[in-house]
Amino acid sequence: MAMTTTSGDFRLTGSEREHSALHRLMSRIITARQRQAERAINAYLLSLDDKSLEQLGYERKSLEKNASGSYPFL
Repeated sequence: MAMTTTSGDFRLTGSEREHSALHRLMSRIITARQRQAERAINAYLLSLDDKSLEQLGYERKSLEKNASGSYPFL
């Protein structure tokens, strides 16, 4: 008696719904950490003076516009 085992990825579309719960969780954690890092970098850049920002290639107005996204649970 022969036994055959087949394994593979049989997803048709690869959409977000078809990922495992662990994959979706990790994806959301990574996205949240990226946003947290972006907020921290933006806050640091806003603490610099205008001359330093200009040397780094940033404009204060665009940084202030991006700073409107506050910490969600504070």
